[in-house]
Amino acid sequence: VRCWAPYRLRSGGEVTAVSVALHLGSPGASLLWQLTAADGATLLPESAQQGQQQPAEAPFAARGGSTGGRTAEPGNYKMRLGLVTAVPVLSVSAPPACLVGEDFPLEVTVRTDGAALSGATLLFDVQSNGPDDSECPALLSERVPPGVRSSVGEGAPLGAEMNVKGPLALPTVEKGRPLTITFRMPARQVGMVSVAATVSAAAGGGDARAATASVDVKMEVPFQLTHCLRAPQHSHVLLPAAPKGAQSLGTVSVPCGQPFLLSASLHAAARSPVRLVRLELLLPDDTPLELEGSCGMVSGGEHGGAVMRKGDVHSSIFQLRPKQASAQARLGVLRVTWQRLTPVKLKADDSDSQATDGVVGGLEALSLQDGAPTGNKASAGSGADGPAGTSTREDGSAPALPADGRSVASSLEEVRTDIVLPDVVVEEPLLLAVTRAPPSTTAGSPFCYALEMTNTTSVLQEVSITVGDTSGFVFAGERQTSVSLLPGQEVRVAWTMVAYTAGLMALPDVQVASARYSARMKMTSSNKVFVMPKELSSAPAATVAV
Repeated sequence: VRCWAPYRLRSGGEVTAVSVALHLGSPGASLLWQLTAADGATLLPESAQQGQQQPAEAPFAARGGSTGGRTAEPGNYKMRLGLVTAVPVLSVSAPPACLVGEDFPLEVTVRTDGAALSGATLLFDVQSNGPDDSECPALLSERVPPGVRSSVGEGAPLGAEMNVKGPLALPTVEKGRPLTITFRMPARQVGMVSVAATVSAAAGGGDARAATASVDVKMEVPFQLTHCLRAPQHSHVLLPAAPKGAQSLGTVSVPCGQPFLLSASLHAAARSPVRLVRLELLLPDDTPLELEGSCGMVSGGEHGGAVMRKGDVHSSIFQLRPKQASAQARLGVLRVTWQRLTPVKLKADDSDSQATDGVVGGLEALSLQDGAPTGNKASAGSGADGPAGTSTREDGSAPALPADGRSVASSLEEVRTDIVLPDVVVEEPLLLAVTRAPPSTTAGSPFCYALEMTNTTSVLQEVSITVGDTSGFVFAGERQTSVSLLPGQEVRVAWTMVAYTAGLMALPDVQVASARYSARMKMTSSNKVFVMPKELSSAPAATVAV
C-alpha cells in the first residue's frame, strides 16, 4: 500500500523527517519514504546539495527495517529545500450577503511568513451574474495604510472615496506585520458578485510569486413593493375605451382633474432588521400630477421611524390630482430612506491564498491513494503541521474567531433606495358618478340608494344604468333604465331599498354604460351598509356615569 499526503511550507528552509506513524503495519512490514517537490522534482539531502551532486536515477529514499509496531524511525535526514523566495499569503473577507443600495466592506490582508515582500502589486477582478452583468460594481477605497499607491497614472497615494482602477502598488510587507486594506463596494443590483484578488511579490532577490484569493457576495433586495391606484371612496369615473393595441399591457388611465389614490406597500425582504427613516414620493418636474396629501409616512430622527423585520409590511397612501391630459405621466420614484440595525459580519474566503506558479517546496508524505502523489497543490500560507485552510499565530496557536465570521464596526449609515413607479395615462373623463347611501340602517326600515352622474364632455350622452343582484334587500325601482345627459348636466337616479338581514351588507352593483363612447364601468368599491337588528335599534339608549 502506498500512501501520499501533501504539506504546505510557508517559506524555504530546512526540513527534518523525524518519524512516521504507520497505522496499517504488521510485525513484518517495512517503510519506504521519500520527499518530493510539488512539481515532481526530487529533493536531495543536504550533503548532496553541498557537493553539487546530480540526483540519482532513483529518488532519494531511506528504507526502515521491521517496525514491529506502529511507528518507524526513518532517521533524521535533513533536507535543504530549494525555495528561497517567500510566498505571499493573501486573504479576502466580505459579508456573505448585503442589501442593494448599501456599500459593503471588502477587507484584503497580505502577509508573509518568510522573507519580506517587496514590490508587491494587488489586482482585482470583479464579476457579476446580475441582470446587467456589464455593470460590475466599482471598488472604492475606504481605509488605506500609508504607502499604497495606484500603479497607473502618476502613482498617487490611494485616498478615500477613490475608485480603484488598475493594479495597486503595495509597500514592503514584513513577517509578523501584515498589510490590511479595506475597500467599499456599492451593491447596485440583485445577484452574485465574485471578487478575486491577486497579489504578486518577490523576496530575497528571487522570482516573483503570485497568490490569488476570492470571495462571493450575494446582493439581496431590502424591500419588495406592491402598489395600486384607486379612486376616492364612492367616486367613479368613466374613461374612453382605449383602441386595441393603443396602450401597452399594464398601462393605467386616470381622469384629468379628479383625485386618485396611490397605495404603496413595502414588504421587508431582508434577513437583517432595518429601520425606515423616511418615505417620500418624488414627482418629476415635467409631470402633470400634483401631490395633494399623504398618510402612513414615517417620521425620521435619531430614534424615529418604523422597525421592519422580514415579512413585515408598511403601507402608505398618496393622493394625487392630474392637472392636464397626458399620454405618459410619470409617477416618479418612491424614495425609501432606511438604516441597517445590525452590523455586517465579514466572511473570509474558504481557504488561504493559492500559489499560482507551481511554487517549489511542497512536502509530500503518504496518503491512501493508488500509489501516485496527489495532484492537489496546497495553498500558500498554511503551516506544514496543520490542515489545509487554517491559519495560525506566530506562537503556533489558532486564532480565536467566531464560527459565523467577524463582526465589522460599522456606522450603520442611512441608505436611500429609489423605487421607480410606472407611468400612467391622464385622460379627459367622459362621466363622473358618485354613489350615495347611508353608512347604517335598521332592518325593515327603507333607505335611499342614489347615483349622481355628471356629463363632463361637450356632447349629448345616452347613458344606460343596470342594477345587479339585490339579494338581502327589498328593491323598489327600475333595475334597467337610461337617461340623456346634456353637456355639463347632472342627473340623480335613486332607488328605495329595505334590508331584511342584519350585518354588513354589500349594496347592489350598478353598471353605467355610454353608448356614444362604447365605454362602461361597474361601481362596486365600498358600496356597503351596516344593518342593525330592529330590536337593538329600538332599545333605550344606555347612560354611562363618569
